[in-house]
Amino acid sequence: MCSGDEACRSPAQAVRLSVCIVTYNNAATIADCLRATQKACEGIAAEIIIVDNASADGTAEVVRRHRPAVRFIAEPVNHGFGAGCNIALGRATGEYVLFLNPDTVPAPHSISRMLAYASQHAELGFVGPRLLGKDGELEKHVRSFPTFRTALHQHTILGSLGLFGKTYSEYRCRNFDYTRSAQVEQISGAAMLGRRETVRRLGGFDERFFMYYEEVDLCRRMKQEGVPIVYLPEAVIQHMGGVSGEPVLRLVLRERLCSLMRFFSKHEGRRRTRLFKAVFLPGLLARLALHLPKDLLRSLRYFATGDKRRRILKLRQARAKTWLLLWDWTKVLMAE
Repeated sequence: MCSGDEACRSPAQAVRLSVCIVTYNNAATIADCLRATQKACEGIAAEIIIVDNASADGTAEVVRRHRPAVRFIAEPVNHGFGAGCNIALGRATGEYVLFLNPDTVPAPHSISRMLAYASQHAELGFVGPRLLGKDGELEKHVRSFPTFRTALHQHTILGSLGLFGKTYSEYRCRNFDYTRSAQVEQISGAAMLGRRETVRRLGGFDERFFMYYEEVDLCRRMKQEGVPIVYLPEAVIQHMGGVSGEPVLRLVLRERLCSLMRFFSKHEGRRRTRLFKAVFLPGLLARLALHLPKDLLRSLRYFATGDKRRRILKLRQARAKTWLLLWDWTKVLMAE
């Protein structure tokens, strides 16, 4: 007998693919994502599972309009992205799972191409698509794993002084050819397709990462297990990206850095990471202090040219950096 929200299926109707989407205040994007995903899944025995992390903008109402085609799980609190993915993974019944961001728009045949590739390579961990930004430009998302040196270049005043530039370029895979498929160290968490049992065997996402670096950590664990990850350019998905609102921007800045410190503590060791913070945090604060006047001056320039959108963005960035400079850096210091 079947129970809960799982439908009774004969062996011929067994689910081939479970599409797992975690939402949080995505009312503006989720409808387009669902329409495109359903179209891209035509011809595939697929299920779509959405876990909503206590959205307050009407996301749940938008998703419910797509039932019963979508299995909807409403969480009372925001558990974070990785935890939401694990909830969806626990409900998934497909042989394969696709973790998909709610601000993506899969092109026709994109999902079937990823699924076909994964089916032909049983040893595969994840396969990721070519991502295009909202303007249609290529999103260069392939990376190697972050190191202390890449973090110092990206986030501290040492990068402004030109230190560790070569190491950072290697981390960003500047010379990667996005027209050819290749094994890579990590792909974007916006769209990752893999065998369900492989992801479960590795323990799913580490829920200590509230947001950011949870997919980097999982890719790192796959690498340690010798499980390959592949970039597949024949599959194309548009990634709208971006955040809006100053409170969200503050959260993004803080959580990105906190998750980076947790990643280092896990993979480089707590003692080494604590020593690293002694250099990183002063360099971070110095960079923030250096860039604040630049953001304010750019905002004034956009005010003079009448570019309201960019002026507001720069003001929000300046306020968010001020908040991080004056207070939230302590959370980065304590993150492990």
